[in-house]
Amino acid sequence: MFNNCYRLYLREQLSEMADVLGRPDEAKACRAELARLRPLVHAAFYDKDRQLYVLDEQSYQLMPLMTGLVPEELRATILKKLEDGIRVNRQGHLDTGMLGTYFLLNYLSAIGATT
Repeated sequence: MFNNCYRLYLREQLSEMADVLGRPDEAKACRAELARLRPLVHAAFYDKDRQLYVLDEQSYQLMPLMTGLVPEELRATILKKLEDGIRVNRQGHLDTGMLGTYFLLNYLSAIGATT
């Protein structure tokens, strides 16, 4: 799951680089691939009954949020799972590991989370 989301993240980075380099066709192709892959990865890893991705661990909720994998109607639920994972389950501690912590801090900053 983490690796699939990481690949989505890299594809998004490629689309942004293509934009900067003035290669709109490449940017468009990257975005088309993202639009094709996101629903597939979501379907493979989202547990509808438990309303979470794979395991109830912080990185498994973070990565789908960060990469735009989570459908709009589920974003609040998954964000709450992430928040509960930090505040309740781990009593304010992170279990995201080295890479996950980097992405977590960037994501929370990007969405304007202040607490």
